[in-house]
Amino acid sequence: MIQLYVDAAFRPHTHECGIGIIIHYSKDNHIQHKFYMEYLQDNHQAEFVALWMGLKMIGSEKLSQEFIQIFSDSQIVVDSVAKSYAKNKTYQGWLTLIEQELSLSKDYFINLSHEKNNTGVDQIAKQALNKQGKFRELEI
Repeated sequence: MIQLYVDAAFRPHTHECGIGIIIHYSKDNHIQHKFYMEYLQDNHQAEFVALWMGLKMIGSEKLSQEFIQIFSDSQIVVDSVAKSYAKNKTYQGWLTLIEQELSLSKDYFINLSHEKNNTGVDQIAKQALNKQGKFRELEI
């Protein structure tokens, strides 16, 4: 089983965001990814992008055939994935991309993770937003 933790940090006045991803692929092994992006409409969109990127990273690590347990602190992302529906057209597009990635997995379960339980990935997202440490810039 793979555990995927995703989070986004968003700066409303500049529309910048940082994305944090932690993938636990065994009890003692995990990988972290940080991404910086510009031009997103809001924090919700950033959270959808974070989940999509996390699933893309699982695919790139050739781990997509495993059961995936997903943790996000975004209620709208968790509800949208669970119901396979997003009211906002922008979010619908991201949900479609997420569902395409999820279709490659053996199975998955998505959980709402309270912020206090998401601190590691939250810190990674904030570091990416502030361009601290190693990160990759995304253009979508």
